[in-house]
Amino acid sequence: MKKSLFTLCFAVLCATGNTQPYIDSFDINTPGVYKSSNPANLFGYGNSLYFMATDSTHGAELWSMDANSTFPTRLTDIMPGTKNSLMYGLNTIGVLNSIIYYTANDSSHGAELWFYYPGGGTGMIKDIRDGVLGSFPNYLLPYDNRLYFAATDAHGNELWMHEPASGKTERLTDINIDSLSSYIREPIAFNGKIYFQAMTQASGPELYVYNPTDGSTQMVADIRPGNIGSNPLKFHVMGNKLYFIANDATTGYELYAYDGNSAPLRLTDLGSGPSPGIYQTANMEDLNGILYFCGYDSLGNGFQLFKYDPASNSTSLVHTINPSTSAYINHITRYGNAIFFSANDATHGPELWKYDGINTPSIVIDLYPGSTGSFINAITNCGLHLYFAARNVTYGLELFRYSNFPAGVENISRLSGAFVYPNPTKDIAHLEIDLKQNETLEILLTDMQGRTVYRSNKVLYSAAKYIIDIPVQNQPAGNYMYSLYSSINGNLVASGKLVKE
Repeated sequence: MKKSLFTLCFAVLCATGNTQPYIDSFDINTPGVYKSSNPANLFGYGNSLYFMATDSTHGAELWSMDANSTFPTRLTDIMPGTKNSLMYGLNTIGVLNSIIYYTANDSSHGAELWFYYPGGGTGMIKDIRDGVLGSFPNYLLPYDNRLYFAATDAHGNELWMHEPASGKTERLTDINIDSLSSYIREPIAFNGKIYFQAMTQASGPELYVYNPTDGSTQMVADIRPGNIGSNPLKFHVMGNKLYFIANDATTGYELYAYDGNSAPLRLTDLGSGPSPGIYQTANMEDLNGILYFCGYDSLGNGFQLFKYDPASNSTSLVHTINPSTSAYINHITRYGNAIFFSANDATHGPELWKYDGINTPSIVIDLYPGSTGSFINAITNCGLHLYFAARNVTYGLELFRYSNFPAGVENISRLSGAFVYPNPTKDIAHLEIDLKQNETLEILLTDMQGRTVYRSNKVLYSAAKYIIDIPVQNQPAGNYMYSLYSSINGNLVASGKLVKE
């Protein structure tokens, strides 16, 4: 009966549990004062995060963070030492069929497309551009068993694809003929085709489409006739339409929609004429059929949070977050039943904000008190968790994690089950475990700055059920990480979140 009750308690904990959100951080580049690992190019795949970062002994390399992990794992060391192997750029990491693709430089070939198999194994896909300059693949787009990306060879910067099944890696376009670059930007899949920005000397940057079925490429529309171009950006698919911003010269940057057949339709004129309309460096995101973006408030409040409702074909201001000047909404990401984004109000500087579509937008946490802010960026949804890069009063620019996932046991290894209670607690939490084998165990408790605040004695346990106490009565209220380690090989046996009331 005890085992049935134990199993039920563990299942209920995982399914429901305490819904109090938590934020934790990972000091990847620890030595020195206020050093940064500069996490960038965050890419979520299922419940895993892949990104590039720098630690104390390595330059920029490929890292991963699983949902159950208590700390990120470095996956590569392509260029040993402190030189950067991975390249800072736009979307230089992508995952297709569980294989991680990324842009890297091994010092011999320049920046080229590489792969990493989970569990080990990495290499270059193709030396697209001979020499140390490299082809610099970016805007990696995994779609329909192919990886699409922009890269540069003797024909300039064009659209490419890698097809793992056939082993082919080939250039798909030559829009700006000969060696003149088309400058491919932001490819996105919509209605079975690949849409992107490209340019010629005659038209400037406009919206183009590549059809994988017949291999054809064509301009969708010349939104701004002449050689300046409309510069379409920030593509986002919602429902049966492709949304983006573009500048037709008469209205400035405004919101457009394209259904795949008719000409793109301009939906807004926020700035009334060629004055500012939509903040062109910020992305768009949808929640419950509503599109959110950073738009210009013509009442004099600058760029604030706006929304577009396709059902009523209406655009409206959500909230004036910064009544003094522009709030500069950016990195909008849907997580759970809300959107999260960076914003700068009149007090906090750029920090993490949240809006559920109903209540007034609110700041989630003030990581770096004062008007400078935490430099929050790269907000990324990974299923169970939300990740972002930011700084706080202790760290330089490092990786942070926000989660609605219940506090409790997350990572279990060599256990038949585990259960932590009460959680939250005011004094002592009890970690109930069911060991499969004899283990010498110790438990560590760390705060959200990664500092160890409690370490138990090492105790030999035989294969059975035990209750291990985790004292927190002398710790301030907040969120903590506990980790149960095997002293034989240092392996993590169980870990999770613990909330002190």
